[in-house]
Amino acid sequence: MKVKIIIPGKPTPKGRPRFSRKTGRTYTPSDTGRYEKLVRECYGDNYFFDKEFIKIKVIAKFAIPQSYSKKKREDALSGKLFPTKCDLDNIVKSITDGLNGKAYADDRYIYSIEAIKVYTDGEPEVIVEIKN
Repeated sequence: MKVKIIIPGKPTPKGRPRFSRKTGRTYTPSDTGRYEKLVRECYGDNYFFDKEFIKIKVIAKFAIPQSYSKKKREDALSGKLFPTKCDLDNIVKSITDGLNGKAYADDRYIYSIEAIKVYTDGEPEVIVEIKN
C-alpha cells in the first residue's frame, strides 16, 4: 500500500517544547500544534497502517527568496542550491508526529526515512509518501 499527500504552505519544523513557570508543565508551541493539525487534515481518511512497518519520503518545497539574483534563482531551480531555512529533521518530526495515530499506530513503526529540502518556483508545500 502507498499513500501520497500534499501539505500546502510553508514547511514548518517541530518547535522545541516550552515550559510554563506557573504550572511547571511542558507544552507544545502553538505553531507546531497548528501545523500537526493541518498534516492530519491533509491525510484525511486514507489507509491506516496498523502496526505495519513503513517507509516515509518527505519532500519539503520552499519558495525562492525574492532577493535572489537571476543566476542564484536558476541554481536554486536546477538543484545546485538548497534551502537553509529550518532543520530538515525538525520538519520530518512535525510530519511524523502529526500523522501519529492517524496514518499509523505509532511512529516507532517507521523503519526508513528519505527527506530532502528543495526550492520551487510554485507555492511552498510538503509532499509525503508512506508505504509498507
